[in-house]
Amino acid sequence: GYTNAKLLAKAETLLLPITIGVELDVPTKSPWFMVVQKAELKVATRKAIAFEGLILRKGAGQYLNSVAVHYYGSNVMKIEATHILTGKSFENFSFITDMTAILGNHEFGTKFTIKHEKSVVGAIWELRREGANIFIVNLKHIMDTKLYTTIIEIGLPTLPKSLKFNNVIEVIEFLNYKIITDVHMDDTALVHIEGPVFCQFGNAMMKYNIDLKMSGAFDGVIKFMNAALISLEKTQFTIDMRHATTPLVFVDILADRTNAAETTAKAVIHLPIVLKAEYAAALSSGLIHTSMNTIVFPTTSIARKFKGYADLNLKEQKFKADFYWDAEKDTNKKLSLITGYMVDTSMRKILVQGDLTISSLTYG
Repeated sequence: GYTNAKLLAKAETLLLPITIGVELDVPTKSPWFMVVQKAELKVATRKAIAFEGLILRKGAGQYLNSVAVHYYGSNVMKIEATHILTGKSFENFSFITDMTAILGNHEFGTKFTIKHEKSVVGAIWELRREGANIFIVNLKHIMDTKLYTTIIEIGLPTLPKSLKFNNVIEVIEFLNYKIITDVHMDDTALVHIEGPVFCQFGNAMMKYNIDLKMSGAFDGVIKFMNAALISLEKTQFTIDMRHATTPLVFVDILADRTNAAETTAKAVIHLPIVLKAEYAAALSSGLIHTSMNTIVFPTTSIARKFKGYADLNLKEQKFKADFYWDAEKDTNKKLSLITGYMVDTSMRKILVQGDLTISSLTYG
């Protein structure tokens, strides 16, 4: 059982008279914890500005709390919130919090509701102004054995249309899924996305693959593929996005370590109209060779081509680089650098000596 206890304290100071009241239910047997029935705080200044705070237990799992500021008896600000919790287990409960704020002559409010019943979780968030809803988000998540469904609906009561998101994840097997996503404006399909997601992990290898198709309120089908492979011999990352047969984005990066004496790397990047480039590198014990072939703004009248090679010979301590560009529309240019270097560890110095040449030539 419980015994009710009340405490009232008042303090009078030169600036602030304060009143504090607390009402508790004190248990007479185990479990030894108290239940707050009511807690109240009042602070008033000499200039008729008053502050009030209240926490009130209205019933089992139901609380009300409020904060108010008064000026000469008139409300300047008042915030009131009600919290209701029902259910006794995590798999079967509901929680509702409803808050209203009054600022001068205007009223704003919000309400959040969450319910969990076995395999279904639902949540609703509402915003109000002057007592009328202006924004609503309704979410439902269903967890079946091998099927996870998420439904989100966003509504603006002042507008005649609502936006709906529907996402389904089907578990084919461990780390192997199928995704279906739909976006609707009322009954009009805006976007439909469908495709598999595959992952695989091993002691010396990790890879994943995403292959999606997107259709909807636009012509054609957009395909998106993203894959990655990491192993002891190879590392590869690929993105391929196309609208029908037209490429939108293509990126392929590969590092190959199958040859124990040499590691090679290659990157291909294609962004239509913006960039088309290939980069390569080969690393061995005594030589590092790199190359590039880039076209900026391809298929346009301002297209520019850049091409280059660089060799760093660690055994002979020499560096050689050739860089070509067509700064003028039909005139090819070349910048060539050949240099030797020496590292003096005793003096902590690096000595570099060589030639820099700029010339014109024609290359294919």
